[in-house]
Formats: sequence, structure tokens, C-alpha cells
Amino acid sequence: MGNTDFDDKMMGIFLDMVDICSEYSQDKSDYIYIYCAYEQNTILAQFFFKVNDLIIKKNKLEEVLSKLGIPIHNITDSLQEQALNIIIDDIKSLDNLCKEYSKPMPTEIKIAYDVKRKKTISNISYDNKFSDDKGTYSSFNDWFNTVKKETLAL
Repeated sequence: MGNTDFDDKMMGIFLDMVDICSEYSQDKSDYIYIYCAYEQNTILAQFFFKVNDLIIKKNKLEEVLSKLGIPIHNITDSLQEQALNIIIDDIKSLDNLCKEYSKPMPTEIKIAYDVKRKKTISNISYDNKFSDDKGTYSSFNDWFNTVKKETLAL
């Protein structure tokens, strides 16, 4: 089993994550950002969006889009939980895939998906992120704030 097969399967898992986030945003976002961490049996999944040059956390999406006059239907806590659970299942699938191909499991994955161009950019790390000196959400919040600053700088 070659690297290309592994890479294709890994990309399929990433695209499944993108699909659930796109469904969550009801296809209203310009960019989808997905953060995954898996370290010492701790799994973290988060996602956020870029809409009209605004960086929006998932729990604020409906509120912000409504203020912008962009129609969106009832994003519930249950829907948010379902999306996170699907991403967590995808992280577990990726772990199984890595074991199947005798590859190391990434400790951190950052996915940025350009909706209009249908282009995925992923940044994968194998270094400890939150078990050494940072809290579980610290790396996610750092990335969220970096993306927000970069967007404001445009």
C-alpha cells in the first residue's frame, strides 16, 4: 500500500470534515477552518468560518449572518454537537488509517478550505501541542486569533 493511497484516504477524511462544516453553515461561508487535535487519547475538534471578511466562531454564525441580512435557518446546539461528533469520528478514522499504514498519527491538523475555489490547505503537526505546556483550547484559540488578525490586515 503506497503513500498515494494513504494520502487519498486521508484527504477523503479531511473532505468529510469540510462537508459537515459546509452543511452546518448551510453553504453560506467563504472559508471553512477546521482544527483537530489528538494527543494522549484526548481529542479536540473545533471549526469556524470566514464570511464577508469576518471570522466567525461556529456558535456565533447564525447571529452574525442574520445581522448581515444573509438568510440562515435555525442552527441549534444539537446541530453543533452533531457536527463536532462527526469530526471526532473522522479523527478516530484517521487514527485507524494511520495504524493501518503504519504511519504516525498527527497531533494537530489545521484545515483551511476555500469554498469558492474548492481548495484545501492543511497544516499537519506531529509535535505535542497541549500536553506539554498549553491548555487544550490554547492552540485552537491561537490559530483562530491569527486567522482573524490576518483577515483584518488585508
